[in-house]
Amino acid sequence: MKKISVLCIGNICRSPMAEALLKAGVPHITLRSAGLHAVVGAKADSTAYQLMQERGLDLACHRGQQFSYEAHRDSDLILVMDEAQKALLEKNHTPLRGRVFRLGHFSNTDIFDPYKMGYSSFVECLALIEAGVTDWKNRLQQLT
Repeated sequence: MKKISVLCIGNICRSPMAEALLKAGVPHITLRSAGLHAVVGAKADSTAYQLMQERGLDLACHRGQQFSYEAHRDSDLILVMDEAQKALLEKNHTPLRGRVFRLGHFSNTDIFDPYKMGYSSFVECLALIEAGVTDWKNRLQQLT
């Protein structure tokens, strides 16, 4: 496993946090994030930025990127936030089938979008992301 993509909708909340946490946990893997309907060029949401700062991770350089098949087709694993995103990717980009999984796959959990829902929603969302990252980190360590 060499390349992992992490996707959400806007690429300013969930996927940047998940990407940062995964990079810290599995530094030997190339990670990138994008949004299916990205806020292209936007900085990470200020609450996401703050929560990552509290964990010693920096999203200052993050800018929203739009998903494109061409940019992510070589990913060994594509992590999405919910079943709808997984279904959309597999329907529109059939060669990705078998490589697209939810971040919450091991706990059968969709990770809701906290955008504009307030600090407590971000904290709750981040707890789900951290659980998913831990599960995937453990799985990736088993594979190496």
